[in-house]
Amino acid sequence: MDKNCQEQCFKLLKKYKNVSKEYYKIKYRNELYILMKDYLLIWMRSTLTKWKKYPEETELLSDSWDAFIFCIDSYNIEKFNTHIPYFFSRYINYWLLMHYAKKDEGVHIPLEDLEDTLKTIEDPHNIAFGKLLILYKFRDTLPESSKLVWDDAFLSLNYTDRKRDNYRSKKIGMNNSTYLKIKECFKGIIKLILEEY
Repeated sequence: MDKNCQEQCFKLLKKYKNVSKEYYKIKYRNELYILMKDYLLIWMRSTLTKWKKYPEETELLSDSWDAFIFCIDSYNIEKFNTHIPYFFSRYINYWLLMHYAKKDEGVHIPLEDLEDTLKTIEDPHNIAFGKLLILYKFRDTLPESSKLVWDDAFLSLNYTDRKRDNYRSKKIGMNNSTYLKIKECFKGIIKLILEEY
């Protein structure tokens, strides 16, 4: 999207956001959609191709309208100024994620993409899910023998059961003292991630 097109879009968005009469709201909204339609479809196809989703053209066009409405309703003139492509591409990704979640269709999204998409809108559910992703990614970096200790630490954050710890350390094949020290360290890391991020 060239600079001239971005400026036109921004002017229409500004008019749409500032006008109160329904007739003009619809007029500016429709003009903006016509101007942006091809870009919306490109951004949607790009995301959906990465997710290995290939909807029919009519479905994609219909979805582009719904995603567009979501985007313009979420747009904040002061915050985003003329960064039209940045805003719309991110919010379209978010809309598509929610759309396919509601349809209960699985999509294969790399964790980094998912985390970035969820950061688009600050929602308590997204923040909680983001924390779980951080925990998951941290766990993924651990050696296999330590992953079981991580899981035990995660499942027993607020209590200690010495009998169970003794049993688990033997089952894992780790010295009981080492198991307990690693588990306590993991509990500290998990609590820090859950409380700080």
